[in-house]
Amino acid sequence: LFESIIIILHFPPSLITPTQRSINLIMASSFAKQRTTEALKHLQSIKPTDGFITESYLTTYGTTLIRLKRRGISLSEKGYLEIVHDASSTGCVVGITSYGAGNVGRGVVLVEKNGAVCRDLRDIRVILRNPAASNVGNLRAMQQEREDDINRARNSQQTRGATEIISEEDNKQILQFFVLAVLGLIVLRALTSALLGLYILGLPLLYMYAISTAPSLESFDAKKELKRVLRG
Repeated sequence: LFESIIIILHFPPSLITPTQRSINLIMASSFAKQRTTEALKHLQSIKPTDGFITESYLTTYGTTLIRLKRRGISLSEKGYLEIVHDASSTGCVVGITSYGAGNVGRGVVLVEKNGAVCRDLRDIRVILRNPAASNVGNLRAMQQEREDDINRARNSQQTRGATEIISEEDNKQILQFFVLAVLGLIVLRALTSALLGLYILGLPLLYMYAISTAPSLESFDAKKELKRVLRG
């Protein structure tokens, strides 16, 4: 990344001072952010209802990476150094994973030219276009903007770490188990209520039936019944 920044800005390595190196880093970061903003605007213009957004976060190594999301769902698990629109060649939106010599960036296709989400995330090389220096703005403002981006990314990482301890797949399974448990309780309660109602209604009816079908005392003949018992 450092070598690519130096080559892009055309400063011989032997002449790079710490101050100039810091300026180069700030300018390269601003270029990357502007390319990402342009790519996002392009997606929002061709697919205004798809809800494309970008999200920055900090890795454990202190690197700021960017995720591209569509309707709140990330298009890939990992983040990218920047998101660019390859307008001069394929027309696709690409997530940059590394920088090569000159203005070359290596990455994967995230969104096709027509705005459809790329399913295979195929590898691609793109030429990174540098915005005009007049569009970059004041260096002090760029440095402050970069610090603000890092702080926002750090806050986003902390928030995501607290809310995304469980993966989306685990959340779906937990939700399914919860729904099944609720349905089971509802069915069990309904069955219990039905059985209790049958018991309450059936017991008096059974008692009345037994009384109505019982033979009267006058119909009982002791001698006849005794003979029947003795005959077996």
